[in-house]
Amino acid sequence: MTLEKTGPITTKHSVSANLQYSGNLSFFMKEIFQQYFPGFWEIANLHPVAVHFPVALLTGFVLAELLSLVTGSKELRIARKWMLYFGTIGALVSVSLGLLGAEHVYHEGDIHGMMSKHRDYGLNVLALAIILTTWQLPSGGNSSGFTRIIQNFIGILLLVNLSLGSDLGALMVYQKGVAVKAVIRDPVVASSHHHNSGIRGELTEWIQGYIGRRHKHVHKIREHSH
Repeated sequence: MTLEKTGPITTKHSVSANLQYSGNLSFFMKEIFQQYFPGFWEIANLHPVAVHFPVALLTGFVLAELLSLVTGSKELRIARKWMLYFGTIGALVSVSLGLLGAEHVYHEGDIHGMMSKHRDYGLNVLALAIILTTWQLPSGGNSSGFTRIIQNFIGILLLVNLSLGSDLGALMVYQKGVAVKAVIRDPVVASSHHHNSGIRGELTEWIQGYIGRRHKHVHKIREHSH
């Protein structure tokens, strides 16, 4: 009687099945990103995506701090503490991505000077956010008196640098076209393309588009069930 060596065969089939599953999963994730996150898929550097988080969080931190100073709200003080912490992490990620991606985009001539200033403002924001975070961590964000006045001054300084840096970033993208693929305009298409006038028209188009997509989705489900 001979014994069959099934171990290696089973292992071989298992590895093959796992590789096939991994390949299918990778293809599925690729399809998901291409369909629902085309910006993530096409963008060369994630700095323009990541930068929105520290901008929103650190702005919210300064505004919540000033409001809590006026109203004495305990809830606002708790909220602004966490906005500062997460905003600092976001700033660290955003600045790191910006520094890594700077050499991979065209920035000759006057754009180089603009990008250097944009970098400096970003590093200023990160440094000020780290100072505030390390200063407030021991007290849990419950500073008072002269210390709180100094921290508010740093917060306002942070907001000024954040605003100036954001303005330069927008200028580089929308006026200079840094890291933007050029759009070739077709005069015929441009002359025939019109949006609904005003906010009301845009909202109407949005609602109609939503209803249309829902109708197509329901129709696909019914076809699949049959």
